[in-house]
Amino acid sequence: QITTNSSGFEGPEKRLEIYFRPVFDLKKVIESAEGLRTVSGSEWTDILRHAQCSILSAKSNDYFDSYLLSESSLFIFPTKFMIKTCGTTTLLKVIPRVNA
Repeated sequence: QITTNSSGFEGPEKRLEIYFRPVFDLKKVIESAEGLRTVSGSEWTDILRHAQCSILSAKSNDYFDSYLLSESSLFIFPTKFMIKTCGTTTLLKVIPRVNA
């Protein structure tokens, strides 16, 4: 038997934004101008596994990368990333993985 939530409520929207301070060694700044955007899709997949969501598709432009997730969105800029989700995701569980 299939049960449904009659209210249609999927759970609260959650947002996690983490900012990273750029390194001010000029050589390193030049070499890593893309910052967090150099993190591979497979690494983001592993990070997001801890939040219990997965990447469905990705798009990029000159300024940021965006990922459609199983339960919302991930936006990656050179010095920050933002995950917006709803439903059963556990966003705070990505923090230890990101700090590793």
